[in-house]
Amino acid sequence: MSGDLYLELIAGQVRGGHLGGKNGQFGYLVKKQKEPKPTPIPKIEFSFTIFDGTISEAHDDNGLCDPYVVFNYVKPDGKQKAFYRSSVCRKTLTPHWDEKGSYQLKKNVKQLVITLWDQDLLKKNDYIGSATIDFQSIIQDKPLNGKVDFFDDSKKLGGTIGFYLGQTVKIDPL
Repeated sequence: MSGDLYLELIAGQVRGGHLGGKNGQFGYLVKKQKEPKPTPIPKIEFSFTIFDGTISEAHDDNGLCDPYVVFNYVKPDGKQKAFYRSSVCRKTLTPHWDEKGSYQLKKNVKQLVITLWDQDLLKKNDYIGSATIDFQSIIQDKPLNGKVDFFDDSKKLGGTIGFYLGQTVKIDPL
């Protein structure tokens, strides 16, 4: 009788609940081998600054807006995930944020979608527009530094915001 055949006979007994079953001394013969964990996708850190902008038209009864910006990344399944929300600039059509931040995203993220909103207290916030940014060009050392136009669903200009988006450069200490 060969060794492999003998082990198969014992494994059959263990599967049947004999010889201590799966938790007995021969349980290793029938336990599923753990599959290796997939290699994690590396992350990359990028920094951003939201400067200032202009809103094309008022969305509130007072003739002004209460704008804020939301950063989203597009996941591989196409769904968006928000990761940053700016402060609200109250009662203005020329918001000034001057907000800085950084965030780590997986290298396989292809796009960022930045949305511009008008905050309302008693009703649903008004969508002003959005802009889609190619994240891959940012991580390939091509930062975005300038004005970005935001368009609503009917392709009407909703506003323009000044941004900086670029890869964070880390310098190792000597």
